[in-house]
Amino acid sequence: KETDLEKVKELLRTQVNGLDRMTRTVQQLLSLSKAEHAITRTSTFKPVDLNIIVSDATTDIVPESIERQVELDFQAEDTQALVEGDSISLRELTTNLLENAIRYNRPGGTVAINVTNKETIDLIIEDDGIGIPEGERERVFERFYRVTGSDLDITGSGLGLAIVYEIARAHNAEVAISEGADGKGTRVKVIFPKVEIQEDNESRELI
Repeated sequence: KETDLEKVKELLRTQVNGLDRMTRTVQQLLSLSKAEHAITRTSTFKPVDLNIIVSDATTDIVPESIERQVELDFQAEDTQALVEGDSISLRELTTNLLENAIRYNRPGGTVAINVTNKETIDLIIEDDGIGIPEGERERVFERFYRVTGSDLDITGSGLGLAIVYEIARAHNAEVAISEGADGKGTRVKVIFPKVEIQEDNESRELI
């Protein structure tokens, strides 16, 4: 019967979605393990342009933002934003922040992504979603912790910000969480030490 066929299709969709979530959780556990040990491998770090990394991560997550009807607004300065680090790990950090900003938002919401180059190199991701209660802002870096009080249908492992914290720590960076503009949403700022390239060292490989 057609109704039975629809039930089978729905069951298969549910199972596929479950497998996708399981796969993502395994990937995040591996990323967390790598991030926790990265601090002992800083000798392999090299100057990388955070503008390029963040731009690529933003482009990759556009399909999810479209699906959830959330607008992405990426702004960066014209100059390179050089930090000492691992490009793959930094891309994972950016992706996790973007995923959170999109998933804890609402249809019609906006995620603003900025990279600034001043005394430090700062990655700032701000959304106008449900926000994080002040009393929970320190706990969101714990493994498997999920923000309470949300009426949104959000899937995830609760590992994303734990990964962000460990990757930032490995790069001698700080992570600060606050309210977004006008007291709405969440603003996450990752503050990286700045890399100064000397004239006699301009030939160093950049990624």
